[in-house]
Amino acid sequence: MSKKYYSKYGMNEFMTRLHSIIDVEKEDGLKTHLRQSLMYEDEEKVSGKIFNDGFKIWTHEQGRSGVTGVFYPIIEGKARPLSQGLEIEFKSRMNPLCQVIYSLLVVFFSFYVVTRIVIQENNELRFLIPRIIVALILFGLMMSVPSFIYFRTSKIVKQYLAKELELKNAR
Repeated sequence: MSKKYYSKYGMNEFMTRLHSIIDVEKEDGLKTHLRQSLMYEDEEKVSGKIFNDGFKIWTHEQGRSGVTGVFYPIIEGKARPLSQGLEIEFKSRMNPLCQVIYSLLVVFFSFYVVTRIVIQENNELRFLIPRIIVALILFGLMMSVPSFIYFRTSKIVKQYLAKELELKNAR
């Protein structure tokens, strides 16, 4: 989901502010996110890359106070000049390591739910339907935790960027 913001300043000022936010300049790739998550590299620092008309920013927290683990978002921004100021659009997506781990969790939990809960010795319809319902609820609860962490963190990072860049919401 994308969200648009507006600024009163121009592209040069926008790039200057972005450079002041990003602590560590990194490429967005599986190797980078793997290194950051497993070796705690650049922990609690804002990492990212700035392009001509946009940027990619992420931060991860895994230590004792960290809540995101590997489920942190990457915020992508695009700036478009207007007659007075800029229109900045934020989009978020899961980092590559998160996508791999989330996919593995889906496969593992799906297999576990189907083989341990749904399929049993007695597969009569009157027993099968309640087991399917319980399995779907259990699967939904297990997969909602990483999704909740990702979406909540994405919202917090977008609010942080809007505050630091002094942006106004689109109406």
